[in-house]
Amino acid sequence: MGLIKQTIAMYSRNAYPSNEVTKYSSYYKDTSINSLIISGPNGYKGGIVYNDPTSPMFNSNGTYVGDSSWISVLFEFTSKNNISDVYFSLGDSAIEVLAAMSSTTLNSVMLWLKTNGLTGIDMDNEQEIATSEKVKTVTLAAIKVGLKLTAAPYYLEGWEEWYQYVSKYNGVVERFHLQCYDGGYGNDPSVWIEKFPSIPIVPGIESINSSGALGQYTPSEAKMKYEDWQNKSQNRLAGGFIWQFFFFINPPGNGYKVRQYAQAISDGLKDQICN
Repeated sequence: MGLIKQTIAMYSRNAYPSNEVTKYSSYYKDTSINSLIISGPNGYKGGIVYNDPTSPMFNSNGTYVGDSSWISVLFEFTSKNNISDVYFSLGDSAIEVLAAMSSTTLNSVMLWLKTNGLTGIDMDNEQEIATSEKVKTVTLAAIKVGLKLTAAPYYLEGWEEWYQYVSKYNGVVERFHLQCYDGGYGNDPSVWIEKFPSIPIVPGIESINSSGALGQYTPSEAKMKYEDWQNKSQNRLAGGFIWQFFFFINPPGNGYKVRQYAQAISDGLKDQICN
């Protein structure tokens, strides 16, 4: 018998450039967060930028033109805080821009991410169906350079076919970050576990903020939610994630700490036993 390490992940729109990483590093101290998903890269004028106002990352030629110290600062932060993997999340606009690049240019972007230590790509497409040609193009480019894949679905359509596509080209789907808030509110992780028995399912909740979206929970509510999901799934959940770091630093916000949410998810999941 052994213990499976649970994924406790944070989506963050404050992970670039390097001064953002440094500024908020202390928020992660002594937490159980072990995975960072860098959410925020967007497509803009044929290139990839970060957030708004725009911070350039990759130009239309696939060349990295961003903060030169970012990678070293990022991995100093992850090492200090025991974060073992870092995913680069791509929304619809980023996928559209990347898919429109030449294969050589797209490969340059993916190769830069791989060479510089990123674990993989998180497909956070909500308008593009998972089996669209744009999604396939970006997915295959990631596979070719050896990046792992995760996805952040909130509807079932297309994801089974996407998984089959990844498998066809010997790619690795590390897990699904299942949205259980806002548009994904009401998602039942046990349904996804039955549908995708070979993919670790990691459901996510939204921390309390001022928007009033469905699926927001206090830490104590989050603990109860994960306990319920874990019981319904017969102890087969692979972890949990928090959407998103921005809410912890921008009042009016939740007033809670990252540590409280991470601990709530850990407590709700408990240790998973396997043979």
